[in-house]
Amino acid sequence: MEKTILFRQNNGLSSPLNCVSVSNKGKSVACGSSDSKIFIVDTQTGKLKQTIDSHQGQITGVSFVRDRFHLLSCSWDSTTRLWDLKDKGEPLILKHGSEVKSLTVSQKIGKGAAGARDGEVKIFSLSTMKNLRNIQAHKSDISDLAIIGESAKLFTSSWDGECKIWNLGS
Repeated sequence: MEKTILFRQNNGLSSPLNCVSVSNKGKSVACGSSDSKIFIVDTQTGKLKQTIDSHQGQITGVSFVRDRFHLLSCSWDSTTRLWDLKDKGEPLILKHGSEVKSLTVSQKIGKGAAGARDGEVKIFSLSTMKNLRNIQAHKSDISDLAIIGESAKLFTSSWDGECKIWNLGS
């Protein structure tokens, strides 16, 4: 198996990269770091296209949405943000009550979910970032989330040792 290093931080003090997402056509990759930065890299050339440095805590999740020009991120600064990578303006922000540890999206139902350290999951609109529902899903940190497309089923796992399924349609 051949390996290629696509991107390496070049700041002398490399911070760990915590998460990665590839755009739906594979032209861009986003990497979130523990020093609050998000790096957008061209997968064909390996060139750094953009650095986002607006979060105040380490990045714990990134996910391209709709196309390669929109990116969701979540962070220990207790926010989930939707970035327009083309316009490079201010992001739409969803605030949480504690550090956000994971996120997932379903393009088919137009919703995202972000799980926090306090066990709460926020369900939000992918287009507006408006909070649609809060679920006190677990007694401890949400470790991961997944939405199954059209069925609108949300799966959550937690440090409390439980994995749960939720019906977002009801």
